[in-house]
Amino acid sequence: MIYRDFGKTGLKVSAIGMGCEYVWTADEKQVYDLVRAAVEAGINYFDLFVGTPATREYYGKALKGLRDKVCLAGHLGCADKDGQYVKTRDEALCKDFLQQFYEKLDTDYIDVLFLHNCDDEADLNEILNGWMYAYAKELQDTGRVGFIGLSSHNTKTALEAVRSGKIDVLMFPVNPLFNLLPQDTADARMKGREVKAMTEEEKAAYPSKQELYELCGKQGVPIVAMKPFAAGNILKTLKKGD
Repeated sequence: MIYRDFGKTGLKVSAIGMGCEYVWTADEKQVYDLVRAAVEAGINYFDLFVGTPATREYYGKALKGLRDKVCLAGHLGCADKDGQYVKTRDEALCKDFLQQFYEKLDTDYIDVLFLHNCDDEADLNEILNGWMYAYAKELQDTGRVGFIGLSSHNTKTALEAVRSGKIDVLMFPVNPLFNLLPQDTADARMKGREVKAMTEEEKAAYPSKQELYELCGKQGVPIVAMKPFAAGNILKTLKKGD
């Protein structure tokens, strides 16, 4: 396994991480076998932003005795409601979900806490200047969180977050589909949302992904590549023999 410096954090993480979204309905044995096989293969970065309470318990059991060998990423700004993932900015729901993370995974420390799924300027302002960032900073200052990150699908929003100097890590889509389509239309198309055409003036003023990548490099903010297979869409379109 290749290990890379994780920006200015001082962490070294495996080039391949384990995002756990699509196995959150797996049973206990599947989770255990998957986690153990991943660690054995050298993977040391695990992101668990979704999952029922039972699933998080399964991961806690699977990681028992391995906590010092892995980096755990959690998320603030989401919850599970009636067994379903929801994005939310409700303070009580978010804090309860995060507290479950600590309890179910039997840990008192989260290596990277992502301010979750922020795609527009108003939401970013609310996050960075409201209770979410303040709470994340409190957890960081008291030693319960190592580094603060932000997850976003929007180049402009992500750029502003990095410029703010308040985040240590960025999670951002990096895949051929997303990178080839202009002005962040790829994620909208994947999710079936309406894509609004930009004027030429708007396009000229909109930041490029290259600009975002270069700023992250300059400021030592590592990028966790979200959706490397475009949320599975790239694989779904491949035909046998391609």
